[in-house]
This record gives sequence, structure tokens and C-alpha cells, in this order.
Amino acid sequence: MKYRYDYLKSKYAVWLKLKNKTGNLYNPITNTFQMTDEEWKAEAKLNKMVEKLRNAPLLYPDLCTQLFDGATSTGAASWGPSSTLPHPTEVFTTQDYEDIEMVDTPPQMDIPASASTIPPPTSASHASGDSSGRSKNKRGKRNAPTGTLDDDIREVGKEIMKAAQAFAQTNNLDKEMDECIEKLKGLEWGDSDPKYITALMLFAENAGNRKIWLRLESSTCELWVKSAGKYFGLLG
Repeated sequence: MKYRYDYLKSKYAVWLKLKNKTGNLYNPITNTFQMTDEEWKAEAKLNKMVEKLRNAPLLYPDLCTQLFDGATSTGAASWGPSSTLPHPTEVFTTQDYEDIEMVDTPPQMDIPASASTIPPPTSASHASGDSSGRSKNKRGKRNAPTGTLDDDIREVGKEIMKAAQAFAQTNNLDKEMDECIEKLKGLEWGDSDPKYITALMLFAENAGNRKIWLRLESSTCELWVKSAGKYFGLLG
């Protein structure tokens, strides 16, 4: 579990460095970098994690920013998303992840609201390359079972959501988020219910999801969350 969390942390550090680097065009809608092959190769020479980011974009960048930067982005020695320097308290290496097969799921983009249909979650970007190609082990090292990896990734997602909730509670949720949480609690699913966790992921993903949630009827909310839960792999 710690390896999965550190992997995400390291990948986020690379994403943030490239995002803030002068001359690199980051597209927040598709969550991709418009860089040439030469630029990617140059960055990869400095950090092997760059190749992993190129092949599979960072999941939930806004949520990762809250999780990894929010707790240290205030104070005299603060460091936040606007900084172009590496995080002063974190040192990331790639050798810890050489033996681990990481599976990324494409992130979700804003979903247009509709009064007559249930908007399904859609993808904002697609990981380049075939995932089966990335799973080839050139050094003959043993990969963990796919089922175990999927379970670990889901657990990391749950831990991220718990951390995001704690961060939000200490930094005053805005009115819209308050209304979403209040409506969610009114459904009485319980905070350990996969539907509850899925709803929180939708709220954290973007403002469009929150607006949709507030406009849907309670019965429709459950259908929408179940659809998203299947997409995220949290619901069968």
C-alpha cells in the first residue's frame, strides 16, 4: 500500500514540475502536456518517472494538489502549486517502483447536466500506448497478480478521499460542496458504502459533477453514482 501511495506522490511531483515549467504547454481540459519527443526524452533523462507520466496521465490532479500541497501551502516556509521548485521536504526516486506494475485508470472530464438522462462519467484523456505493452517485464521480474494490484489501487483511492475530506474539513468547504455533502448524508448510505465513496470522488473531480448532483432527484442520484462506481471499479 505504501508503495502505491509513494508512487502517486512521486508521479504528482513530476507532473507539477512540468506543469510549472516555462515553455511547456499544459492543457487542463485533457490533462496532457504538449511536448515534443525530444523534450520528453530530455526530461526522462533527469527523472525516469517522466516516462510513466507520459504513458499514463496523472489521475485527479486537482485532488492530488489538495492532498499533497494543501497541508504545506501556508506559512512562512510555504510551498504550493505555483512553485517551480521540487517540494523541499520530499525526495522521490524511481527505483522503488521498478518491481511494481502500476495500472492507471483514465480520469473523468466534466459531464454536461441533463434533466432527462443520467449523465455517465466520461474520460478527459486517454493513456497512450497499450497497457499490455507496459506490463512486459524486460528484466524477468515477477509481477503481482492483477487482482491484487486493482485492490491496492482502490485502497489508495479510498485513502486519498479520506485525506481530502480531512483537508476540506479544516479549510472550510465552500457553499456548493457543503450542499453536496448535506444531500449525500441525507441519503443515509453510510461513509463506508461504496456509493458514498464514489459520490465523494465525483464531488472532488470537478464543479460540473457537483452542479449535476445538486440538480438531480435523490433516486436519480443513486443511479448516477452506481454508474460512476462501475466506471471507477468501486461497484460491481
